[in-house]
Amino acid sequence: MCLTCPGEACVKRHRPWGRTAAGTFATAEETAYPRGLARAIAQSFRVAIPFGPVQPLLPLAELRGTAGSQPKASKVPPLVPEFKKVVVVKSPKPFNPPAHPPHKLSQAWRVPPGCQCAIPLIPAGSKILNVLGQEGSQEVEHEQGSKFLHRFTVGIQWRPEEFIHAAFQAGHPSNFEQKLPPALKKAVRTSACMSHVELVRMREAWLSKWEKRKLELCEEEKKFKATLHSDVATVVKDKSLLVFREILQDMGYADQGAFDELACGTKLTGSVPVTNVFDKRIKAALTSADALKSQASLINKSVLGSVRSQGEELDRVLDEKTAEELGKGWVAGPYTLDQLPEGAVIAHRFGLVQGGKIRMIDDFSCNGVNATVHSAEVPRPHSADVIAALAMELARANAGQTLSGRTYDLKSAYRQLAIHPESRWCAFVAFFSHEHQCTQIYRLRALPFGAAKSVHGFLRLSQCLWAIGADALAFPWSVFYDDFVVLAQDEATSTLDNHICRFFSLLGWRFASDGAKATTFAPTFEALGVVVDVTEAPVGIIKFTNTQRRACELRDSLSEVLRKGSLVQHEALRLRGRVQFADGQLFGRCGRMCLRSIAK
Repeated sequence: MCLTCPGEACVKRHRPWGRTAAGTFATAEETAYPRGLARAIAQSFRVAIPFGPVQPLLPLAELRGTAGSQPKASKVPPLVPEFKKVVVVKSPKPFNPPAHPPHKLSQAWRVPPGCQCAIPLIPAGSKILNVLGQEGSQEVEHEQGSKFLHRFTVGIQWRPEEFIHAAFQAGHPSNFEQKLPPALKKAVRTSACMSHVELVRMREAWLSKWEKRKLELCEEEKKFKATLHSDVATVVKDKSLLVFREILQDMGYADQGAFDELACGTKLTGSVPVTNVFDKRIKAALTSADALKSQASLINKSVLGSVRSQGEELDRVLDEKTAEELGKGWVAGPYTLDQLPEGAVIAHRFGLVQGGKIRMIDDFSCNGVNATVHSAEVPRPHSADVIAALAMELARANAGQTLSGRTYDLKSAYRQLAIHPESRWCAFVAFFSHEHQCTQIYRLRALPFGAAKSVHGFLRLSQCLWAIGADALAFPWSVFYDDFVVLAQDEATSTLDNHICRFFSLLGWRFASDGAKATTFAPTFEALGVVVDVTEAPVGIIKFTNTQRRACELRDSLSEVLRKGSLVQHEALRLRGRVQFADGQLFGRCGRMCLRSIAK
């Protein structure tokens, strides 16, 4: 018996039970089992297998997310809905509807007396979406306290001219204004409503207030940091923790837990804290921390067996960078294998050449640590689309004025945040040392570049910094990981630069104040690997292009693919990432399909 369609109704909807002539089960030939049956089977397994306390069934969307199964429909709702209006006709008695799903009405249909509906006449061409409680059916939707137990739903179609008008009002689907976060819209409006002098006074007042408060809390700050774990205190010694907490409380920020992330450190395993500032999306863990601890010896044997020399140059850089981190208190060690606590697992540290420089990577996937991470949100740093939207909004709000931009880059961004003491057991890394000609093991105190939880923890706090600046100080900026991209009218750049530097200094965040990354405001600047040109902003034109270096890399990569006549998957994924330098998809659906084909 089908659990969703008892009785004869099941025969009408699904194949009968049993085997086919070919010897297979008849239900295997259907596209899917009934939802109720699938849920009942899943619930039976949950009851029978001791996974712990049985919780109520989750909503379908969360179940799909947990299983990694997403609907095929677009994630973005249509700009213009399919129907102009959807109405429900309710009746206290069974009835025969004017048509059955999915048919349309051939002529207008007047709602009978005794029925309830928002409109008295259903126009011709309207589509019947569903019918519940029609005469002869056993399906009746019960509404507690309602006498209208029988109903059908109708979608009323647009007239062509109405649809065109609605589409025109909705605008183009790649309209960049829709990509501007509300906090940035507010910042632009605030700066547009004030004169330059008033804006400077507002920012000065806010910064002076909290700089004064920082001095008042100096002794309390020292006492508070003395209560922290020594590893955490070493990493966040320069952060103004108590001022940060008071600012979050004062502005009523949605994610008050960001303070705990900063003050207590980030756990490398387990569930990611829910922030209420990022989009909802479930990504389930594949294993548990306890499972890793129980297999630590096997995991470590495998990881240490994979550690080998990468060549003298890379090995020397790993030695130098690790020694530098040791001097700053970001790592501890070295350790021998027998000095590690029971259940500790080791990650592989290696060097990766990127854009002419060597980046140090700590692979927390090879030891299974990343597989223990469960998240209910997906952090989305601002893309080049947000920069474009911000530039266009500023150009409109300050008509005729020239703009300039620059990027503020946080120095050693992940290393400014600590690992939670509870994750010390999985914070070990191993690499081949050129100096000692053997494998060395160190324990990290600061967040590694290569752990899934590092991404969540850092983006949580960089998003918080951005929100404070945009909301409280009307900074016209966006954030992409550790890059804060700022745009402003030329007359405001000097004072804005001063206020941003004071803002970072107030909260104790280090940024590039010298060297190649310490740029100045200019009408053409690099951000997120692209060149942004706001020279023609007064006439509403903002230009984006690849950097010269990236353009040459793309040309060489494409030429090599054409020469070989083949493309392997890892090369395809790398190529897709380079081609898709902005998310606006200016070439529309065709461009997206081409990029998807490259990856496949």
